[in-house]
Amino acid sequence: MITIQEAITRVKDLAKIGLPVTVPKSRLNKELVRSVRKAIVVLTASECYLMYERIIIKLLRILRDLDDDKKTCLLRTLKDLMKRPCKKTDFSTVERHISDDGPRPSREQEFNDIWHASEGYSDLFKAVYAMLEKLGKERMRTILLNWIAHGENNLRYEARMFLSHSYRK
Repeated sequence: MITIQEAITRVKDLAKIGLPVTVPKSRLNKELVRSVRKAIVVLTASECYLMYERIIIKLLRILRDLDDDKKTCLLRTLKDLMKRPCKKTDFSTVERHISDDGPRPSREQEFNDIWHASEGYSDLFKAVYAMLEKLGKERMRTILLNWIAHGENNLRYEARMFLSHSYRK
């Protein structure tokens, strides 16, 4: 992964000094984008994704840099992350031994939440929000409203959350 980042940085540096840089849309590039997308989805779905949060953010930035001008692949990946089902457990159905006097678990407990940290939004939320914001406030708003319009409940909820965050700023 470090090699990928270094290569992207070098390409950007060459572009800054005016040397012609072309990134061919070859099969290798497509495979690289596909692999980065897959790594993001797999790591985010992992039971201990918090350990990988910084890596996921780096992978999203790599994907952003490899993507086309319209950021098609990045947007598709972000949409897939937002469609990811929330994991919830209903502890009310768990049988407990009568002699167990310990504290009762809450009726519904959410865990493995990729967007919220104990003190507000997670670093992943902030990184994704910054990437959406770089598309331009109006474009970001249009994209999120479009996602809200779709019938998928989780996508609609997460898009609303990102949209409401932009109103607070």
